[in-house]
Amino acid sequence: NVNQIPEICLQYGQQLEFREEIERALKMFEAALNTQDSEGNFVCPESLVSAANIGVARCNLRLGNIRQGIRLANELDDQQLFIDSGDILEQQKQYSEAAAMYIKGLQYEKAARIYIKNLIKNDKSRITEVAAIMSKVDNDNLNSNFAKACVGAGRYEDAVKAYERAKDMDKVVELKLRHLDQAQQAFDLVRQSASAQGAQFVADYCQETNDYRGAIEFLLIANKSDEAFKLAQSQSIVDVYTSILGENIASEDAMKVASYYEKISNFGLAGRFYSLCGQYSRALKLFIQCGDKEIDAAIEVVGRSQNENLTHQLIDFLVGEKDGVPKDQNYIYRLYLALKKYEDAAKTALIIARSEQDAGNYALAHSIVVETVREFENAGINVSLQLRQTFVLLHSYIIVKALVRRGDHNGAARLLLRVVQNVSKFPSHVVQILTSTVIECQRAGLKASSYEYAAMLMRPEYRPSIDANLKRKIEAIVRRRYAQGEEAAEEVSTCPISGQLIPEYQLESPSTRDALPMCIITGKHMLLDDWCFCPVSKCPALYSEYVRYIESEIKATTAAASSNSVGDGDVPIAPSAPSIANISSKLSATDPIHGKSVSISDLKLCPPDEAMKYIQRYNNVVEKKAGSAGNNGEDGVQNGVNNQDGEDLDGTKVKKKDGNGQGVDAGEVGVEKSAPQSNKLKLDRAQKTKEKMKRSNAESNKN
Repeated sequence: NVNQIPEICLQYGQQLEFREEIERALKMFEAALNTQDSEGNFVCPESLVSAANIGVARCNLRLGNIRQGIRLANELDDQQLFIDSGDILEQQKQYSEAAAMYIKGLQYEKAARIYIKNLIKNDKSRITEVAAIMSKVDNDNLNSNFAKACVGAGRYEDAVKAYERAKDMDKVVELKLRHLDQAQQAFDLVRQSASAQGAQFVADYCQETNDYRGAIEFLLIANKSDEAFKLAQSQSIVDVYTSILGENIASEDAMKVASYYEKISNFGLAGRFYSLCGQYSRALKLFIQCGDKEIDAAIEVVGRSQNENLTHQLIDFLVGEKDGVPKDQNYIYRLYLALKKYEDAAKTALIIARSEQDAGNYALAHSIVVETVREFENAGINVSLQLRQTFVLLHSYIIVKALVRRGDHNGAARLLLRVVQNVSKFPSHVVQILTSTVIECQRAGLKASSYEYAAMLMRPEYRPSIDANLKRKIEAIVRRRYAQGEEAAEEVSTCPISGQLIPEYQLESPSTRDALPMCIITGKHMLLDDWCFCPVSKCPALYSEYVRYIESEIKATTAAASSNSVGDGDVPIAPSAPSIANISSKLSATDPIHGKSVSISDLKLCPPDEAMKYIQRYNNVVEKKAGSAGNNGEDGVQNGVNNQDGEDLDGTKVKKKDGNGQGVDAGEVGVEKSAPQSNKLKLDRAQKTKEKMKRSNAESNKN
């Protein structure tokens, strides 16, 4: 059957081609294409025409009819034929034609190999042809060889791209430094890759260009620490060496640096590096030689070492036994914190705060107490009620000015009544506080309280110091003699512990006698359903009041921008209270503790159970175990002060007030009597003696 002849010829031709009988195979392929029936029609099926033509093309190439074979291959446009043609032409050493066929067959790696191995060696101009396909080649070895060829031909940009594909970044660095004037890019590459060889290239380049700082940096990256230090010494830039190494400097490197600084009498820096390599004793000795300049560093070293002998040495220096000059008590306080001696730190903080309070530095006293409370809470240490009450008293006084400015005269009056009961703790501003109390109580309708403190102002020791502009008004209040019944009643709100309705400025639970946390915005006690924490200070605040405070501060800032003044009326609040009116943006105000920006979106309502846990920590109450919480339904705070976790940190049982709802003891809040400024040295020495006695007792007990 004539219709079967094309298929038979095609199959036979393929067998002959495989047996390398190329001429006979070509005839069979052509016969398959040219077979005709009796009427002269070609009978080769369409499905076999392409395969027969491909066979013809291959056979022509094998027989050396290259033009004919390439023409047929291009006409047929078959990817496998292009690949086969490339193989045939490569075997025949027709490299240009083979490469072209491989490219058409998408065999870029084979084409690149032919170019690199056979073509561009003799004709550098063909690098451009190769560059067009090398971006599609992933073979690192081929890219590296091509890069070398590019360097030989002065084609440095192409070489850089090829080395990048080959992941040979050291060569990239070298080319950018030596041939492309791209030093900064080379620097960045080495910093990113941290290649030792690349870093050495850069370090050599930097030394050639007198860039010694750069040379030190890259010698360190190249792990040539000794060379880097010698270079730093020779150029007197050891600070560059140390700044690059940072806190992660190795001990041996730190020792070299410390010795260098000690030789040139820079004892402060020498001490810092002795500390980094664990030589705490030598470090402290050098810090002490620096006098007051390095006291903070000395405290840090002793805190790191936790060594009793070094602690004694530093205390001797701080109390003035070495030079006869006692240092600021804040250093003793910070030393106790560094040593984690929280009991002594709390006592010292209270002494310092009271001393600053006596001097009228209320903002500083406030910041010391706030810092101490925050340090203790962060360390998970119980905060004494004594510290809490000192904070309440100082903060109540400090926020009065802001309340007056916002027109909250009732709030200002209530806080001033809280403060005035402890007015002896504000000796520098007794008359101002009494005067402010009288005026604000008048404004708030607290007539009896206004009369009480107006009468106090008439005493001989206070009367001469009253502001002349307010004297007549105060005398008129005294003549009127308001009765207690004329006093406006204080509003009530729910106690967060007992659930009872109590005066909103009362800071003690009537049922458990536990202290209630105070809102830092208003001075009121906290409410479980309106509780948030300041995102800056982490202190509790009434959420609704904080929002209202931020909104009012924004309005006040807008008004101040137009009138350039905000008045407080004629109430003489002491000038040391910090201003909280600076607002950083249209949507934020400053928090009343640290003066940092806070916006309404930063505030989050706190769940009641979390608030109860805070009340528990606030009172140092031990949480009951599951199943023994009692029958009162309260899971957060145990009833009664007898359930508190031991005594306060300083061992003092703080007496709480019974009746007037102010939450701060009117006479004694447990704060130790502050010595006058001239007696600081005695106090410090007394503390030191107490410490030594404790240690000796401990040692005797051991024996």
